[in-house]
Amino acid sequence: MKTSKVAAELETRIAVALAMTAGSIGPLGDTVKRLNSIHEALKSQRASGLLTDAEYAKEAGGLLNILANFDGLISEAASPRA
Repeated sequence: MKTSKVAAELETRIAVALAMTAGSIGPLGDTVKRLNSIHEALKSQRASGLLTDAEYAKEAGGLLNILANFDGLISEAASPRA
C-alpha cells in the first residue's frame, strides 16, 4: 500500500476512534489517545526526515493493525447502554 494511502487510512481510523471514545474514561479511551500521539510523532519524524516513507508506512501499518484489533471494543464503547 502506498504511503499516502496508509497515512490517509490511519488518519481516518484514528479520527473515528477518537470520536467514538470521546468522553470515555478508562483504558480504551486512553489507548486511542496514545495511538493518536504515536501517530503524531511518526508524522513529525517523517516530516523532519528522521523516517523514510517506507519506515513510516511500516510503523503506520502497525498502528492500523492495532486499531483493527480494537474495532469491536470501540464500537461497543460507543453504543448506548440499555
